[in-house]
Amino acid sequence: MRTCRSRGSGRRFGYAQVMNPNYLYRKGEMSAFPEVLLTHWLKSLASNLKGARLSDPIDRWGRLAGNAEALCDVLPGQADPRRAEQF
Repeated sequence: MRTCRSRGSGRRFGYAQVMNPNYLYRKGEMSAFPEVLLTHWLKSLASNLKGARLSDPIDRWGRLAGNAEALCDVLPGQADPRRAEQF
């Protein structure tokens, strides 16, 4: 049975959707191709945008906000996965 209620913040989950693949890529655990990292990011963004437009009961707007915050941290090189604890 699927439930639409989450136990955590949608914003925190959205932040992790972007930050965790970035962390694994920098650590060398993920493929050496940046396209793999971009694919992870784009899948997360696309599914959250689609769900937000369709009024999905999951907190897609919160996830999008988390995605945006993580991208703002990752792109200038200030990535720190522990920042998700602030949400």
